[in-house]
Amino acid sequence: MIEFSQNSPWRIPAVWLIVGIPAIAVIVGAIVLTLSIVSYDGLVVDDYYKQGMGINQSIERTARAKELGIEATIEFAENALVEIQIISKPEYAPPESLTVAFRHATRSGFDQTVSANRYNNTTYHLYLPALLPGKWNIEIAADGWRVNKTVKR
Repeated sequence: MIEFSQNSPWRIPAVWLIVGIPAIAVIVGAIVLTLSIVSYDGLVVDDYYKQGMGINQSIERTARAKELGIEATIEFAENALVEIQIISKPEYAPPESLTVAFRHATRSGFDQTVSANRYNNTTYHLYLPALLPGKWNIEIAADGWRVNKTVKR
């Protein structure tokens, strides 16, 4: 055991305060650095200009879905099965497959784009691993239209 003499500066509380604050700052800094490296999410959008230019096309695709009376419901069943139901005007013939993009609201590293195949006339199935908890923006698209949904898991 270390014993300090009566005249040792370590017996003065102010010395501990002066040494302790920078030591704690170094420890907290190391913890924050470790957490930031471990939980790196990447950029949300790589090319901001290209995204901005594509916004008009997105608006047109959403308007096209409204023209056709297309609405979608999405259900997450067991065994990683996702079922999408498309409701539209009778004159619209649903495509054989849909492109479905799952975008996490805050962590783009977990975004996925998959294809859903038609199961019957208005229902599509796809298999997807369990999604992280949180808010997900889902874009269902085909034939020049798109429908957006938001889901909390």
